[in-house]
Amino acid sequence: MLGVRSTKNLADRIDIDYVDGPEPLRRSLWMGTGALVVLVLLSFAVFAVRGGEWIFSKGPITVAHAMFGNECGQCHTRGRLVGEAKCLVCHEGTSHRSNLMFEGRSGAPSCSWCHREHGGTSRLVDLPDFVCIQCHADLKTSDGRRTFEARVSRFVTDHPEFAVFRKRLTDGSQIKFNHAIHMKSGLRGIFRFLDLLKEKVAAATRNELVCTDCHRLDPSGRFMSPIRYVSHCAACHELQYDGRFKKPGTREADVAPHDQPLAIHWYLLGRFADYARRHPDQAIVEPTQGAPDEPSPSPEPSPGASPGASPEPSPPPPPPPGAQEWVLAEVESTESSKLMSRDCKYCHTVEESPPSEGVKVPYAMRLKTVPSRIPARWFLHARFNHDAHRLIDCSVCHPTARASKATSDVNLPGIRICRECHRTQRGARPQCVVCHAYHDRSTSGIPKGSLKLEDLKARKPMR
Repeated sequence: MLGVRSTKNLADRIDIDYVDGPEPLRRSLWMGTGALVVLVLLSFAVFAVRGGEWIFSKGPITVAHAMFGNECGQCHTRGRLVGEAKCLVCHEGTSHRSNLMFEGRSGAPSCSWCHREHGGTSRLVDLPDFVCIQCHADLKTSDGRRTFEARVSRFVTDHPEFAVFRKRLTDGSQIKFNHAIHMKSGLRGIFRFLDLLKEKVAAATRNELVCTDCHRLDPSGRFMSPIRYVSHCAACHELQYDGRFKKPGTREADVAPHDQPLAIHWYLLGRFADYARRHPDQAIVEPTQGAPDEPSPSPEPSPGASPGASPEPSPPPPPPPGAQEWVLAEVESTESSKLMSRDCKYCHTVEESPPSEGVKVPYAMRLKTVPSRIPARWFLHARFNHDAHRLIDCSVCHPTARASKATSDVNLPGIRICRECHRTQRGARPQCVVCHAYHDRSTSGIPKGSLKLEDLKARKPMR
């Protein structure tokens, strides 16, 4: 019936073929998407033509490469990754280990395998541990020989004890030194020593040494400066040889130079020969122990010599006629009974050859001081920076030093002490690169750069 509302009547009003016809909304969406894609591609093309390669960058580059940061062609060849030859234009390619095995083949990984740019502005040498672990978790070499442990994955878990303790090494220095004695209070000469160090306040308020009185950082801040006799020892251990000789212009006893026995021998010959010329009456009899009428001046040091350094070991002027035997006897007595037989051997290892039969050889010429051989570095395969640890008391890392009595003691921290701070959570960084370097810089020569500023800023890639 007309006018009756039913579902059939309603269904007849719907065009069942609408899905095959054009849909304005769908057509608009497709056209808009296509236009957007074309616009993006055109933008890339325009940026590429006008030198806007930065739009293709994965991220910011490190500060070291910022000078040509927008010149992608300096490192990249179009459509290719960075080749090792590009890195070697600026960076010397020192090797790691010639027998290294990487991914089942002999040879080291490429530069970009470890040093990955466009990851931020941090240094490229600050590598995450996985870069090192990919080899050192199961270290293999082409010849089967290894310098280091075969399996190391984390400093805080399976890093072995430091080699100096693992191999039970001892200090082979040829200097006899006792830390415990030098840490006592009331040492003879301590006030003069602190005064020489320009520690005026310390000299007035304390009567014992502290570690930093002797152990001071070198200009780099990484290592300790070498111990020197003139700077660290002379204030207390003066090489006085005869009370009759005074330092020029003072009433203090003269001191012999800190040098090899032969150099000291020439010095003493000159001093006693000069004394014989000034006091001929005493040069033919047993010398008195009183002071001479006029102090004998010390010979001038050679140009450029440091204070306290010995003069050039050349023969002194001969003594006056008739006094030669007296001079030789005095020098021999001084060397054999006090200076070299006692004072030198107090700290140094001195080799003494037996007297020659039938030939009288001065005592000094039969002696040879063994080189000190104080180690400048102990951890040869690791890096350490004392300046970065300057807030920590010395005894925290060197707990055995204060009680050490033997030169052979190695007063270094073991790995347990380092792990107290260098740990994964809430501590100093424990990453491999904090202490270890990959490239062997010992074979590096003097840098011989060939690039100009124009090369670094030019659009043309460097060759």
